[in-house]
Amino acid sequence: MLDLDMRIEGEFTPEALEKLCGIQDHGPVQKAIDLACIDYMKAYWAYDTGRLANSAYSASDIGSGVIVYDTPYAWEMYLGIRQDGSPVNYHHDKNPMAGPWPFERMVADHENDILEEAKRVAGSQ
Repeated sequence: MLDLDMRIEGEFTPEALEKLCGIQDHGPVQKAIDLACIDYMKAYWAYDTGRLANSAYSASDIGSGVIVYDTPYAWEMYLGIRQDGSPVNYHHDKNPMAGPWPFERMVADHENDILEEAKRVAGSQ
C-alpha cells in the first residue's frame, strides 16, 4: 500500500490558480483560443484581398478574448446585410464557406478543435 499525504503550503488565490493553469487574462491559453478562432474564421469570411480576414491579427489584443476585424465593411460582411438594407452577395470562388455570421458558423464546426488546442496549451504549463 502506498499512502501519500500531499499538501500545498501557502496561500492559493484564484489568480494564482489561473496563472498556474495558464488561463489568466492574456495568458497562453486565452492567446491560443483567440488565435485558433481567428485562424479558423478565415475560411468563413468573404475573401477578395484577405484584408478583412487578416485584419484581426493586428487589430485584436490577442489574449483578451475579444477579436476585432478592422475594415469599414466588416459589420456588413458579418451580418450579410449592407447599410442600404440590400443583401451581401458572397462570392464562393476563394472561400466556399463565405457567408454571414462567420463566428457562429465557425464555432459550430470547430468548437472541439478550439477546446483541444486550449487543453494542449494548458497541459504544457
